[in-house]
Amino acid sequence: MTWSFISRLRTGIPSDEMGPWFPRETIPVYVITSIGLLAVMLTFTLTSFTLATPVPTQLAMVAVLMIVSGILARRYRLGAFDTLLEGIGLIGLMSLLCQLGSILLSASQMPLADPWLARADAAIGFDWFAMVRFLRTHDTVLATAEYLYHALTWQPGLVVLLLFVTRQRNRCWTFLTAWGVALVVTLAIWPLAPAVSTFPYYGVPRSTLPHMVSRLPWAVPDVIGPIRAGTLRSIDLDTFIGLISFPSFHAAGATILGWAMLRTRLLWLPFALLNLGVTASALVDGGHYLIDLVAGCGVACLSIGLAKALVGRTSVGRAYPAKLVLPLS
Repeated sequence: MTWSFISRLRTGIPSDEMGPWFPRETIPVYVITSIGLLAVMLTFTLTSFTLATPVPTQLAMVAVLMIVSGILARRYRLGAFDTLLEGIGLIGLMSLLCQLGSILLSASQMPLADPWLARADAAIGFDWFAMVRFLRTHDTVLATAEYLYHALTWQPGLVVLLLFVTRQRNRCWTFLTAWGVALVVTLAIWPLAPAVSTFPYYGVPRSTLPHMVSRLPWAVPDVIGPIRAGTLRSIDLDTFIGLISFPSFHAAGATILGWAMLRTRLLWLPFALLNLGVTASALVDGGHYLIDLVAGCGVACLSIGLAKALVGRTSVGRAYPAKLVLPLS
């Protein structure tokens, strides 16, 4: 593809043969990503927050390189790889910005929401301590929950790839937009309802579940506490632990991933079951309240509906000829 690109630049391409820079269906997610990037950069400029590691910057540069490659591939008609490259790059960049945004917004001085989140769980009849007692005697369930929780990290890129392979281009851009909207909504709510997560709030030590590998549920207070107190302003990799409690983005993301694969034959059911497990696992590895998950699923439904409205069902057909979905069999 690189040689084809260089050759086309040398020989020139008639303007009527060039593809669009940003087709209509791509605009919503690019607006979301651009605003998020500007907001994070402005916050670092105007506050005392600093990055103590180059890793976030390096990851952002890789994501931007993929995005730019996809844009150029579409512009110069270098194959149908634009959606694949842009999709993976945008997912990575949006997720990185969300991580940074959640850390920056943890400086909020709003009261911790744990008391009313715990009351909400009790009101709907969820016994959190009964769940912990069950996990103490069922190591296999605990290990499975830990694996499922981390499945959210590799699924988005895989879903973009599968939607690309099955030629569901419009659905891919709707998925990307829904992902971005959900990130914005969860970030907007987080500073209004910060929480330390269930295990620290209920005073359950890590020794209660000795076979649990993840330290995340117990690490949240060690991050948001100093940030709220103003003593932590240097962001290193130890702060990238996933801070948002209410609403749960794990639940929102899992719901969106399951929805994205609904039209892919043979794969929709495995993805639906997998993401049901991802959502449930957030109660354990994410230290979430049950009400966090309920709210996260609600955010996902809202985001999918808004993404459909923003992207539109007919916008792709005007930019590219419609293609049949290729069922995997």
